[in-house]
Amino acid sequence: MVAGTMRALGVDMGPAGINHEDAAINEMHLDDMSNYIETRNHDAPVWGFKLPHAALNLPIYLRV
Repeated sequence: MVAGTMRALGVDMGPAGINHEDAAINEMHLDDMSNYIETRNHDAPVWGFKLPHAALNLPIYLRV
């Protein structure tokens, strides 16, 4: 519900399906996140993603 609301408010949530999860991030290994994040930063000034259990790896995402 939150991801759908963010999308409705104009936040780029990536190429997501009906559940608003970006399949690329769901299948990506943490080591490959850096390039993907750089691409998304280039494509949109504000963007987000929905990833189950992302909070468990938040320190890693913040470094990248």
